[in-house]
Amino acid sequence: MAMFYSGSFKTMMPKVKSDHFKGMELIRPFYFVREKDIIEWCKHNNLEFLNCGCKFVLKKQDSKRKEIKELLANLRKTNPFIDKNIFRSTENVNLQTIISYVNKNGETDSILNDFKKDKET
Repeated sequence: MAMFYSGSFKTMMPKVKSDHFKGMELIRPFYFVREKDIIEWCKHNNLEFLNCGCKFVLKKQDSKRKEIKELLANLRKTNPFIDKNIFRSTENVNLQTIISYVNKNGETDSILNDFKKDKET
């Protein structure tokens, strides 16, 4: 979704420290479990999901998340490995093939800087 709607390459991490509340962390225990497997497990155990009570979410039936889920479902028809490939792409990043990225110091490193240097010499 980030690539399509915010022009960025990022993932939801399994454990995230809060920027707003010191010492608070968000932990996603089902990070590596596929949504369809969770749904099947719930059905098998006669469990029901609670719907979000948020009025904003209830109004947004045609969400971007739903749109991406439908896109992925269509891609799975021709490439059954699409989910695994997308996930692995976040592990197999070659920074020499990325136009720009934010480093650990919060600075943007860009291959375009190399082109500027080459032009100057």
